[in-house]
Amino acid sequence: MRAYLLDNNYIAQEVLDEFDSFLWTDRYYDCGEFEYYTGATKEKIDAWKVGYMLKCSFSDRIMFVENREIVTDTEDGTKLKITGQSAEALLKRRVIIKKVTYEKNSHVHTIIKELITNNIINPEDTNRTISNFIFEDSTDSVITSATLNKKKEFYGEDLYTVIQEMCEAFGFGFKVTLNQSNQFVFTLYNGVDRTFKQSTLPYVVFSPEFDNLANTDYTYETSDKSNVVYLKSGDEDNPEGTWEEGTLDSDSSVTIKRLNTSNMLRIIQVGTDTGIDRREHWATTSADTQYTEEEMSARGYTKPTKPEFGYWSDSTDEDGIPIKIFHSDDSVSEDTKRAAQEAYEEAQKAYEKAAKKAESVIIEELTKEANKTLDNVKPKAVTEGEADLTHQFQYGLDYNLGDMLELINEFKMEGNVRMTEIIFSHDSSGETVVPSFRSLQEEEEENQEYNEEDE
Repeated sequence: MRAYLLDNNYIAQEVLDEFDSFLWTDRYYDCGEFEYYTGATKEKIDAWKVGYMLKCSFSDRIMFVENREIVTDTEDGTKLKITGQSAEALLKRRVIIKKVTYEKNSHVHTIIKELITNNIINPEDTNRTISNFIFEDSTDSVITSATLNKKKEFYGEDLYTVIQEMCEAFGFGFKVTLNQSNQFVFTLYNGVDRTFKQSTLPYVVFSPEFDNLANTDYTYETSDKSNVVYLKSGDEDNPEGTWEEGTLDSDSSVTIKRLNTSNMLRIIQVGTDTGIDRREHWATTSADTQYTEEEMSARGYTKPTKPEFGYWSDSTDEDGIPIKIFHSDDSVSEDTKRAAQEAYEEAQKAYEKAAKKAESVIIEELTKEANKTLDNVKPKAVTEGEADLTHQFQYGLDYNLGDMLELINEFKMEGNVRMTEIIFSHDSSGETVVPSFRSLQEEEEENQEYNEEDE
């Protein structure tokens, strides 16, 4: 394994060949980091400038020199400790300074590209530009087809946090590499499935049976968990709905009361366990009894537009504050205006009627939400661990960062995991490569939590 120190012009200044220890960590969901520990000399202190970069033969990532520390040790002599983060941390240097909103079903790939373009590649303020930063479009259909399940709004957060949380929720890795033209290339990527769930690729299994598993953690908790959910929507004081005063559509002179079921009491139960094994959970929600404007549009309905006969012009008030003034079109007769208004009101009533969901649709949606709640609170088995790469499987050939693998402990308890981190270590004892894994079950929970945040 070889590593090189690059200056600000991307020219190699030093080869790392003498050191006490050298750690290089790549991560799937986060930026990586390095630590270089060596004897302190004036030449080395002068060479390792903050802002310089580190490149190596065993990883496609690039690191930035960020911190320098001189440690005095009476026994081992003065040492130089250099640390820094990988180029993904460039995203931490920008914040989202203009509020952006992304509706439900917006594509994740498009969102991330737009955020990077507007804050790094081509921002309005050219002082924010990183001229050699580019976005590489993904060709993976899993990535390009992924969409939000909830409306999201970003404002004031740093770019890294927004992208990191979104990628982790959807199971996507992200990296920033340096190409041959010395451009920083942002890439989204997705690990390969090498578990027993697929049959296309060879399985990759880490287990004591194969002498390639260093340690594992297996957890199955039932404390504070549930297997039956009651999901309540509505008001106990108005179990059948609320009576609201109005008029007949056919005769506005007739006063009536209509039953509005928007806040009607509905309790959905999911889960089938009984007796002593039954663990109940209570949750509340608000039923969506009407389709949104976006949903109505998808169903082929267009929201009526209130008629206006005239035009708006720009002006200012007494204090010089900009205002808009409406100028009525006097050439339009009152009868025409009245007819247009009546037509609008009829269209609006029809639209509102079509926007009301059938009770069966409401129950179906509440049941779906109840099942999601049950999935969040029920007991789960979680398996995590670290591997020993001195046996059987070779990193970079048999599997890579982000791949989904099988982990089986000595008691035959197994789980699907993703490789989320790999550490390359050099010291006096030799070279080691240690990957770490994360349960795919945790990824599913991360996605649910991200997409079920309140708007």
